[in-house]
Amino acid sequence: MDISDFKISCEDLERLMPVFEKCDPVWSQFLQRQIALGRHYPKEAGCVRETDDRTEQMDMFFLLGTTITKPDRIEGLLPDYHAKGVTFYESVRNQVREAICGENGIYRKERQKIESNPEAFITTLVPVVLSTLQLPAAISGAAIVIVLLISKIGVSAFCESTATA
Repeated sequence: MDISDFKISCEDLERLMPVFEKCDPVWSQFLQRQIALGRHYPKEAGCVRETDDRTEQMDMFFLLGTTITKPDRIEGLLPDYHAKGVTFYESVRNQVREAICGENGIYRKERQKIESNPEAFITTLVPVVLSTLQLPAAISGAAIVIVLLISKIGVSAFCESTATA
């Protein structure tokens, strides 16, 4: 399963903003700025405008890349945040898989609760990813993006696809 082109609508991100604010208030402010930037400068925010010309889709790996690195320009060029996000995700995927899907993983214990409700999914899995990866506070928003990636494909599909990775 190739997840390197996952996108989520900015509208969906805005709907989940109260949950993000509870998980990481600083990162949620960063996300709000990214969404606003995407409305005027989609490429710089990692957004793609859909064919209806109203719906903006946020590239999840671009968002992960900007979350884990200090967003800046190098000689006027925009760094390849998408590639940075993919590299980071690939480096932590197995740890996250074990915490969520493994023999003692949270998915086995909380399956009914987290599958039925996006807010519960995020609030249950973000702390698991944070504690598993022991991320520094400056990039703790990366846990939210990883959980969003997992939510996009579903926990079962994530567990299956990473079992052979």
